[in-house]
Amino acid sequence: MKDFTVETMVTGTPQIKIESLPSRNVSDEIRLTCLVLIFSAISTVILGKDLFGRLTDLLQSRSPTDGLIQMIFMTVVAFLLFGNFVYQFARLGR
Repeated sequence: MKDFTVETMVTGTPQIKIESLPSRNVSDEIRLTCLVLIFSAISTVILGKDLFGRLTDLLQSRSPTDGLIQMIFMTVVAFLLFGNFVYQFARLGR
């Protein structure tokens, strides 16, 4: 993150000074991203198990409308999770 401060000289020309904030170590960022990836993977497995369980219950109860709604919801969740994983792998630079 950069902090921009503007100082005006006597001539009226603005001068921009850039002061950098202390940055984190790159290895700390990689470790944090790996932890988030592990957490996301575990959460995805648990969520998938629950959602597929609900879907099979809805399909066995012969409720096609509820099953279709559940599949649409699962598709939206899958795209969100995919986007999360793409972002995390992009943070890693892979």
